[in-house]
Amino acid sequence: MPTAPTSPTALFFAHCASGLEPALCAELGEYGLEATPQRGRVSWKGDLTSAYRVAISSRITSRVILELAQFPASSDQEFYEQVRRIPWTEHIDLQSTFAARTSGRFPFHGTANFTTQRLKDGIADHFMAKRRRRPSVDRQYPDVQIVAYSRIEEDLAHVSVGIDLGDGSLHRRGYRLAGASLGAPLRETLAAGLLRLAGWPEAYPSRVLVDPFCGSGTLAIEAVAVARRDLPHAHERPWFGQRGWLHHDKRKHADALEQALMWQKQHREGGAGRDIRVVGSDKSSAAVDLARAQARKARVNLHTHFTVNSFHRIHPPAGAPGVLITNPPYGERMGQAQELEPMYTQFGDQLKHHFPGWTAWILAGGTQLLKHVGLRSTQRHIVYNGPIECRFAKYELRALERSTEAGSAHHASSAHQAGSNRSDATLGSPAASRVAFDQNNPFANRLQKSWRRWQSWAKRQGTNAYRIYNRDMPEFPFTVDWYNGRARVEETDRRTEAQMSGPMVAEAANRRKTVLAIVGHVLGLGPEDVTFRVRAKQADHPHQRDDSGEEHWVQEDGVPLLVNLDDYLDTGLFLDDREIRARLKKDAEGLSFLNLFCYTGAATVAAVCGGANRTVSVDLSNTYLDWAKRNLQKNGVQAGAPGSPHQLFREDARQWIQRNQRKHKFDRIFLGPPTWSRSKGMHGDFEIGRDHAKLISQTMNMLSPGGILLFTTNKRDFNLDSELLRAVHAVEVTEQTVPKDFERTQPHRSFEFRHSPG
Repeated sequence: MPTAPTSPTALFFAHCASGLEPALCAELGEYGLEATPQRGRVSWKGDLTSAYRVAISSRITSRVILELAQFPASSDQEFYEQVRRIPWTEHIDLQSTFAARTSGRFPFHGTANFTTQRLKDGIADHFMAKRRRRPSVDRQYPDVQIVAYSRIEEDLAHVSVGIDLGDGSLHRRGYRLAGASLGAPLRETLAAGLLRLAGWPEAYPSRVLVDPFCGSGTLAIEAVAVARRDLPHAHERPWFGQRGWLHHDKRKHADALEQALMWQKQHREGGAGRDIRVVGSDKSSAAVDLARAQARKARVNLHTHFTVNSFHRIHPPAGAPGVLITNPPYGERMGQAQELEPMYTQFGDQLKHHFPGWTAWILAGGTQLLKHVGLRSTQRHIVYNGPIECRFAKYELRALERSTEAGSAHHASSAHQAGSNRSDATLGSPAASRVAFDQNNPFANRLQKSWRRWQSWAKRQGTNAYRIYNRDMPEFPFTVDWYNGRARVEETDRRTEAQMSGPMVAEAANRRKTVLAIVGHVLGLGPEDVTFRVRAKQADHPHQRDDSGEEHWVQEDGVPLLVNLDDYLDTGLFLDDREIRARLKKDAEGLSFLNLFCYTGAATVAAVCGGANRTVSVDLSNTYLDWAKRNLQKNGVQAGAPGSPHQLFREDARQWIQRNQRKHKFDRIFLGPPTWSRSKGMHGDFEIGRDHAKLISQTMNMLSPGGILLFTTNKRDFNLDSELLRAVHAVEVTEQTVPKDFERTQPHRSFEFRHSPG
């Protein structure tokens, strides 16, 4: 048996998210270790007991590594040769399995997988030279994990290779519910590091913490665990996954565990964790339910309180001021950062008006969004959330000055005199506090006139979902849609920030604030009822932006339909198709109906409510089909049930047409394909100008004699194929299908197809 590495001069590394190195050094200092920070990790010298202690106790560490060798490498071949020289047979036996991984930056050619493969080759070839056999690789549950870390200096890789003493990444605490998914939650280790950077709980005598964007509760749960000095890995990982490492020492592990438990006991006897109060809220009820469940599983539920609430409505708990620490959304895709600017403005106003005396810490991607908070930060840390460079900013919130309060009162009075129909409670809301409502503003004038006009028109039409403002003025390239008590504002300026100068970016941001403030005043809405989106160039079907939107039902000609104004670029209901749905409903009595690329099934609902006796709806997305099913259920139809005349099929509509074009006939067919589409479930891409003739011809094979195929497209320069026109009878009906509230633009073109006589 080889000699175990028990020397007090063994070198260990604790890895962490970049930016948390000072917090990790401070945490390890509590265990009596003197750590030295590097980028993304810290190092210390000690014996194996100290490494086990860090793996058991640290809430910030993601991996604990015992270094076996370090060396420079100028090529992948030199890297491989150095790895092969490490005495691997002293650490792994042939009956054990191993896995290899790399982190940091390697300057070699090829991908990260290539470098990992070279690491694995070096280990395996060492065994072949020494034992003529090699241990097996197990990527999921290895007995030993090998890690190579590299940093670059003068185009040379400085490599450290070692044994991972943890069971993979140590961020896993055991309280995440299997199968639960609400986007990408904050990693537990990052949350714990942020809390330490913020000085929680020692810097806040009230021991109260608020998180108004709590999501699934990670920050809140970690806040209680950090305050109580909970040990994240004391019991559930007694062997730390290193079943095959030949130097694992059970006695030293037991010593480390005993030290950790004694340390925890001393802190708790000293008052750690007493009187802790953590309040989390989120607009998503699903997120709050998950947060509560995970808090129970983590056994911190006695100290946490979660509520469903928008950040616009949050107020501090009674008592002395505490700390607000939160991780609001920050955009990664095109257009998302601009969409979030108003939210950060409103959030800053909420803090300023309702949290005087408190300290706030906000984690945001980059610096641009934090500028819109409108408060001066007193500290900023650069922290990486995965690959995203974030800023963790501290704000000391002072009480409002008299001049500010007076200005707000004057602003509210001016808004009331301008004829806004907002209630008194809404007039003073912080969302508009930085943008004075000016009744002489040209956008305000136009919106007020449009609002009066379309309200009365919509009442006569029996709809409460319609367009109010449609890019009427070039200097205000927005649309404003009304959805039964909520508004959706969309910016359609095609310029990106990269195409604009600094002053233009600032001007665009101020214009957004002005528009949103005016929309709230004119329509009588609070900021939580106004959703903002930026329309960037991308595929036609909606892309998910969030996962916390509330369900919202609207009425169209007496038909209830579900919309989602928060989570997607599109809402689930194309308002410009309103007359198309009315046309289908009017003509559906006793007929069979096929809806291809059915989206959320609104056209199917129209046909069913019009008396269609059989419907088939086809789409590739499970999300949209579930949505369609809910729309139908709301209108009394159990779609998809055995024996039901109303069926839903998940399939690429083109493939479904090819399989069924000779099998089924329908009296009415609605064909509304995307302009362009490509997905994993499709064979090849689809482009409407190139592919519409084949698609329509195949679909016509399913049209009954005397039936009508209604085809629509959003492609502005669309022209029907001339060969297709010779084969079928086509009539353009665009003028009859564009709703009155969309008359200024041509949102789509529509055609009716019939079989040619004879």
